[in-house]
Amino acid sequence: MKFSKAIFPIVFLFIVLMFILGCLEPDDERCDSITGKITINEGAESTFSREVEIHSDISSAGEMYFGEDSWIRDDYEPFSRTKIYTLSEGFGVKTVYGNFYNTKCDKQYQDSIILLDPDARKFSVNRNSVILNAPNATFSIEVRKDEIEAEAMRFSNDKTNWSEWETYSETKDWILSEGYGHKHVYAEFRFTDGEIIRTGCGFPCDRC
Repeated sequence: MKFSKAIFPIVFLFIVLMFILGCLEPDDERCDSITGKITINEGAESTFSREVEIHSDISSAGEMYFGEDSWIRDDYEPFSRTKIYTLSEGFGVKTVYGNFYNTKCDKQYQDSIILLDPDARKFSVNRNSVILNAPNATFSIEVRKDEIEAEAMRFSNDKTNWSEWETYSETKDWILSEGYGHKHVYAEFRFTDGEIIRTGCGFPCDRC
């Protein structure tokens, strides 16, 4: 009987210890309830407006916060699928971090978009004038700045390897990259004041 009485405290401590360990579930496992992703303007590559729409395809989140600093997590608001967000000033790549919280933990997801100079809308490449002839293409070009045409231009299939600068022309014969599918050609236009504007166009190519 003395042995039986002595073992009771041990059994009790074992039960308490198991209960505590059960409550100390690793954060990674507890956070599995929050999953998904966020997209800016339906996954668009770029935008002219600082005001964008963020779609949150997130499960089991109760509150959310968006910002362009991955370390700041305050001013949480009730979770919703869409959020109108104003990007910070300055042109270029903008990365927005979405922080999502429930009673167990919080998780962070991110997406990026390029904020373009609104003045760039004065520049255009006539995408409808692409003539494909496996793998050659002819572009019809009209690029202006304040009604002034560019003086020089060059092209690239990958934004890394560029052709030599040449005198601006309203047409350009170009050899596309190898392979079938969607093609994207990048163009840079230089003006007399030294400013260089980059643009481009994309299109499918079934016979390249």
